Amino acid sequence: MTFYIPNGLDGKAVSDGKREFDAYGSHGILREMGRYAKNLTAALGVAYVLAAPGCGRSPASPTPTTCNPACVAPQTCINNGGNYSCQNPTPISSLVITKPAANAKPATPLDIEYTSSSQGANHADFTIDNGEVYHDTTLDGRFQLPEKRPDGTDIISGGGHTLAGYLVDANENKLAGSDSAVAFSVISVTGDITDRIAGGGVGGSTITWTGPVTKSARANSPYTINGLPAGDYEVTITGNHVTHKNLKVPVTDTGSFPFSVLQWNSGRFGATYDATFDNFYQKFARASDPVVKWVMDSVKPTEIYVTLDGLSPAAATEFRAIFEEVNNESTSDIFCGEVGPLPITYGSSIGLYKTSTIVVGFSNDTRATGTSYDISTSPPPFGYVVRSAHITYYIDDFDDSIGNIQPRIFKKYAAVHELAHTNGSSHAFNTYPDSIMGGWSNVTRLSKEDKLASCIIVNKDTHPANRKPDTNPTWAYK
Repeated sequence: MTFYIPNGLDGKAVSDGKREFDAYGSHGILREMGRYAKNLTAALGVAYVLAAPGCGRSPASPTPTTCNPACVAPQTCINNGGNYSCQNPTPISSLVITKPAANAKPATPLDIEYTSSSQGANHADFTIDNGEVYHDTTLDGRFQLPEKRPDGTDIISGGGHTLAGYLVDANENKLAGSDSAVAFSVISVTGDITDRIAGGGVGGSTITWTGPVTKSARANSPYTINGLPAGDYEVTITGNHVTHKNLKVPVTDTGSFPFSVLQWNSGRFGATYDATFDNFYQKFARASDPVVKWVMDSVKPTEIYVTLDGLSPAAATEFRAIFEEVNNESTSDIFCGEVGPLPITYGSSIGLYKTSTIVVGFSNDTRATGTSYDISTSPPPFGYVVRSAHITYYIDDFDDSIGNIQPRIFKKYAAVHELAHTNGSSHAFNTYPDSIMGGWSNVTRLSKEDKLASCIIVNKDTHPANRKPDTNPTWAYK
């Protein structure tokens, strides 16, 4: 038997070791070991027993390669720099927000949907724009944030936001790997759709968006519609006098009311001219109802030529006064500010048409009355281009001497009605009675068919409650 004696041990240390062996080991073996150790006592401190592999030290202990005793599930054996120990598994966490995906509604509780998996999760926490933390203790994949903060303000409003979520344990420690965030926007549309389109009059009108969500608002006054997720919408405007319905309109961001194509009655349209409208116009509108209009950068009305033949002297005098009022008050509106009021020339007949001229005459044959055009064809998108317009008024509407007496307001209505046709919108407007004053008002709605945008004519005889300013932008003709 070979003993490896560490350097520096004294006799007392060996005696202590003997007693320990005597207490725990086989008595016979330990007595033999004790005698051997006693004989060595005198030599301790000077004796060295050298033996490989200790090189004067104790030999290296065997390196462990696993946990001993073995770990019991769910614990696993973890090697930490050579130190093996049984440890609980690290929680595997995930949280994926599935709603809102891109857009949400303001002024309503925010609906959140998510999927999650975790070992050790107690609940999920959510924040909007790194604000207040809201706790979902059910972990059932559905959660609804309140509409308001404690101070009464909306949690979400217009614009872009970020919803963040994560899983936590019972001590509010965030679980690794569970962070999730989505960006979403609150879309709103704003506008001021006046009577020039809505036809609201005193009774008002309504604009309704129908699509991913349905929203309504007053259309003949400034309005805001919030919370429209992006998508295709059908927009309907209803009022006392007309109903408009458009094609599908993609809503992509906050801005003014995005007109695309608004149907006017059965076949005419009023809309802001844009690529969406132009595509529709090329495919459908020109094929079904060719457009008749002035093209202002090449030819435009520069005068009105009136022949009063057929009217009595008194009727002729009255007509001149009425028609000059109409010209001064309404011609500019009829042509959306591009021309007018126009100079009026009175004289004998010059025939039906004169280039750049609105020719006015009279007939006692109702079949001959109305507005007609001298037109030429033009490359798309113009269709038919007006070179001259001719109005034939019905004598019976203006001359009281033949027995059919009409009030002056009716004569003024009749004058402006046909004059409004000369802008090219031969079927696309309506004139209606003033609902407060009685009689006929010359508030006339028309669709400018070059760009199919809308104007309004408001006469001083119209009651103020029926006057709606035209807020349409200026027109581009090229």
